[in-house]
Amino acid sequence: GLRFGWNADIDYTMDVSFVTRKVIALWSLLILHPEVLYILYTKKSVMHSSLRYAYISEQISLIINELVFSILTRPYPLFPFSGLHCDGPLARGEMPKTDLMFLVGFSVVVDVPSFVFLIMRMHTATATAAGSSIRLSNAAQVIVMVVTTSLMLLNVITFGSLARDATYYDKMLQIPEISALSSRGGTNVLFGVPGDLGVFKIEFYILVATICICLPLPSFLTAHARCLIANSRSAISERAQQAQERLSRVLFIQILEFVVFYLLPLVLVFTLMYIDVRHWPDWLMAFLRPL
Repeated sequence: GLRFGWNADIDYTMDVSFVTRKVIALWSLLILHPEVLYILYTKKSVMHSSLRYAYISEQISLIINELVFSILTRPYPLFPFSGLHCDGPLARGEMPKTDLMFLVGFSVVVDVPSFVFLIMRMHTATATAAGSSIRLSNAAQVIVMVVTTSLMLLNVITFGSLARDATYYDKMLQIPEISALSSRGGTNVLFGVPGDLGVFKIEFYILVATICICLPLPSFLTAHARCLIANSRSAISERAQQAQERLSRVLFIQILEFVVFYLLPLVLVFTLMYIDVRHWPDWLMAFLRPL
């Protein structure tokens, strides 16, 4: 049998993971996002135009993310080995590995700028309604977007250029788990043996630095907006209270979804390739990889 729980991946969980991601992505692409975009386009009087544009940009970025990440490339982590397996149609064609990794890197970060933009616009709407002087000016928001977009572009460049096979790639192909994985088809990008990210560790450091730079602002804006809404309940009508409470819930859900379903899995995957986890129970690694 294969080590590190890979029998479960090869026989069952990889296929289940790929099919599940594909079904969810197709449902989102064909039903969910078009419906949201239709509502945003036809119900123009429901919200301010700047906030509506922020929602539209977020929906478009999510469409790109799901199309590339969940359908066209479908990356899968290889820990305890350092690397990625891609199973999508682009990975089964003739696309060079470098181009494939640029696409994966782009899909990973494409929705971050629109998310930050949406949080800023929602906070501005809340602060304006509450009469708070603590808000980002348009110029400050432009600066934040330039910095955020530049950092995301840097991550795409380093991800695509540094996600390369180890110098001992041929030897890794002889490892039973990697050999069994290769027989499935698709593309394997092997950074190194367990605990060795090779040159890709530079992207890991840049990713951590990017999170430390970008996450505090939307977190603060969300917390501040919720405080404003809580403190202004007695001064506004019941209908306005309900509207602001809905906005507060949306803000909280947005940041929670970003952290739980995007940030934590991303950091977890690269951390488990950065450190040597061969001593972990096989069942735990087999459970974490498909997630």
